[in-house]
Amino acid sequence: MALESPLLERERETEALRQVLDEVVRTRSGRVVVVDGEAGIGKTRLVRYLRGLALDHGVPVFSARASTLDQSFGFGVARQLLERASGGARDVLAVPTGADEGGDPGSPGELAALHRLYWLTVDACPEPTVLVVDDVQWCDPESLRYLDHLRLRLDDLPVLLVVVARSGEPAPAPVASLVAALLDDAEAVHVRPARLGSAAVKAFLEAVLDGPVENDFAGACETVTAGNPFLLTVLAASIAREGLAPTGPSVPRVSTLGSEAVQRQIGRRLDRMDPRVRRTAEAAAALGPDTALALVAGAAGVDVLTAAEHQAELRRWGLLDVADAAGTRVAFQHPAVADAVLALMTPRGRQQLRRRCADALETAAAEPERVAAQLLDVAAGVDPEARRRLERAAEAALRRGAPESALTYLNRALEEETSESQRVDLLGRAGALALQTDLDVATRLLERATHSASGERDPELWAQLAYAYGYLRHPDEAVAAMGQALRLLGTEDEDRRRRWEASLLVGAAVVPGRRDLAQTVTRLRAVAPAGGVGGRMLDAALALHEAATGDPAGRTRAHRALADGLLVEQANGEGPLVCGWLVLAAADDSLGLDSLDEAVRRANEHGSLRALAAAVTFRALARLRAGQVADAAEDGRAALEYASGDRVDLDPRFAGGYLAAALLDAGDLEDAERVLESVRAFDAVATGPRYYAREIAARLRRRQNRPDEALDLALDAGRIWAEFGFDNPGFGAWRSEAALAAYALGERDRAVALARDEVDLAEHWGAPRARAVALRALGQVTGGAAGLDLLASAVDVVTDSLARVERATCLLAFGAALRRAGRRTDAYEQLAQALDLAEVCGAGSLTGAAALELRAAGFRPRRHRLAGPEALTISERRVVDLAVDGASNRTIAQALFVTPKTVELHLTNAYRKLGVRGRGELGPALRAS
Repeated sequence: MALESPLLERERETEALRQVLDEVVRTRSGRVVVVDGEAGIGKTRLVRYLRGLALDHGVPVFSARASTLDQSFGFGVARQLLERASGGARDVLAVPTGADEGGDPGSPGELAALHRLYWLTVDACPEPTVLVVDDVQWCDPESLRYLDHLRLRLDDLPVLLVVVARSGEPAPAPVASLVAALLDDAEAVHVRPARLGSAAVKAFLEAVLDGPVENDFAGACETVTAGNPFLLTVLAASIAREGLAPTGPSVPRVSTLGSEAVQRQIGRRLDRMDPRVRRTAEAAAALGPDTALALVAGAAGVDVLTAAEHQAELRRWGLLDVADAAGTRVAFQHPAVADAVLALMTPRGRQQLRRRCADALETAAAEPERVAAQLLDVAAGVDPEARRRLERAAEAALRRGAPESALTYLNRALEEETSESQRVDLLGRAGALALQTDLDVATRLLERATHSASGERDPELWAQLAYAYGYLRHPDEAVAAMGQALRLLGTEDEDRRRRWEASLLVGAAVVPGRRDLAQTVTRLRAVAPAGGVGGRMLDAALALHEAATGDPAGRTRAHRALADGLLVEQANGEGPLVCGWLVLAAADDSLGLDSLDEAVRRANEHGSLRALAAAVTFRALARLRAGQVADAAEDGRAALEYASGDRVDLDPRFAGGYLAAALLDAGDLEDAERVLESVRAFDAVATGPRYYAREIAARLRRRQNRPDEALDLALDAGRIWAEFGFDNPGFGAWRSEAALAAYALGERDRAVALARDEVDLAEHWGAPRARAVALRALGQVTGGAAGLDLLASAVDVVTDSLARVERATCLLAFGAALRRAGRRTDAYEQLAQALDLAEVCGAGSLTGAAALELRAAGFRPRRHRLAGPEALTISERRVVDLAVDGASNRTIAQALFVTPKTVELHLTNAYRKLGVRGRGELGPALRAS
């Protein structure tokens, strides 16, 4: 009765919990509940209430509580949670995930670990399940990423995810944004228990004291505790223990009892205990919640039987509780109690205790991270084994795919006394890890390493520092650091030299005003092609410089660099690899899309977020160029999300431009406008790829019938392209956009001149799409018979190329011109083809325009029928192919790194487009077509 009475004031909160649980049970679709409030105001009671509701429904509840010790233990809270739902979490994350398979050396297995944990959750929760994470503000970053990964996929799972946070206690900086993403989920049910009011305080006191309580006395208790249920519980227990009458004359005594109630009351209890019992309580507090009694005994320096006796004594004092039926694990009744026990110790005593805990954990063969977590708040020099233990923990964290935790341990190891060579080694390793997690931290670490006596001559450290500076962040510093790396590098390591030379060439391509770096292109072009990663990276970077000016040699060089897949396997999304992808996209080479598909697959399997972000970003461009509009938009959205975060050095204007272009093709002008607006703020940065988003903005303005703005934007895009040394319409067809805008403004001569210049440049480059775009624009602004000939040439040029959207555009332009010339029958043939192809590509803007032109020509467009294998998107086709091979939905989802619900959606769409009723008819339908 006493424990539940505060809930009487919380009918709204409890009703919300009941409704959301009922919804999960009824629909089997997951939801998130956020319980957020100050320490001690009833969050735990609300969770207990939810637990009782769940048990009444027959729904299992699995929970985990984070503590300050968990902040550095990679996937610690996730494993704690899932080990209770399934015994496989420990085994799953113990498997090396990419470190030995060419994965990202700084973040091996992080994405793979998230995928594995997701599927473990799927297996553990086939029926409605409640997963509770308490004190989420203390979670390790990897567990928070798992929770966020799960949150975005809950529609596929019958899971109610309950996240409990203590407001007023901000999360550490490295995880604050992850905590905020969970707590600010707009679709979550938010429950914020308030402090108890006067009526609830009085009812609570009367229940605990088993009798009437005068109003003045209850008011004093409310004032002292500010309505905090936990503090009120402690105060009520003190009142009962002292036999204080709950009347007006006792009010002054209430203030004395309530001041710093928890810590003082616990201190009094500890002072009355045998010192050995107190030592056991302190060990239990330091080791964290739900700790094995044997470990507590080891840290306290007593045997297990004695620790059990102490546990019983502490239970009588109301401090410790039994965490399992066998009594072999212990926990404090409230986190505030454990905090108070530790706060009452002297700083020296706490640090010595932490060392004893580390010793006990290592003796018990605990995981290295559990051992090292005890040392994070211990001063350097207290534990002579600290550096070894911390380095072992870093290695274990990396094997688990937890680079941020590994970095935490190495940073702490740097505080210990070491030789200079050992310190430089630690700085280099920590800096390499920080390249995957925090570029500013990486910069500080690597600057310290390179400014030391033994590090200033290490070329690898300088190269890592160049990557930390980043050509888009601090271009001059990056160039200087890479130049120093090359000067220090010996002549014997030619492959590494080529790799770093390639990186410098990337800087020349992405940093305006540093075209001086490209002066080395002539020298490097004369270098004989070489095998190895360095040789291929140099080829890819040189290819971009050649292609930038329209030199067809760039196409051959890029194809050679990427043909065997070695760069995708080992270059981890680095700049030279991106250069190769950009050239192949500009050349309409199908190898580019194949390479990007493989890059996405490898990144998901081997856990490199940097590689995944780069591959998804530039696959959006390749898919867009290949006429896969829906797939391009899907990649573009994911890419923009990655680029907008703080973990990858990727300018959002790439992803934003590609996504906006896909949305324009799809006919969604409003969404395209929103995307371009979201990345426009980055234009305040002097460096960076402003050109593509500016060109897409020009196309948008032209489509909005604002040709004056379109012309200004297109010309500005051309100026920016020139700053970066690009004059190839295969990359940016800004002249065509400017020509069409000028023509709309009545400036025909200017339009023709711009379009003719682009035709000349495109013919020199030779790629079908670039030639077709230029010829189409020239035909549209020229008009008459000459214009028709040019438009016919544009259709011919692009007919057998990858550029299906451009082919549909050319067919539409040619058909419209034929209609205006009075050639209705010829116009119908072109416009009907345009309509068919636009539908297949998912280009809604072209579909609508082609239908309008057909009506204007006097024809009724046939009923749209988007059907057949060609109507499948790439994602749908992959799912269909695997289904035809006999793979189950689960197997397909695991192979493609999507959710089962996504597979079901793709199959449903495929059934409709192929005109079949189920999986068994997919194969015959594909063969028949």
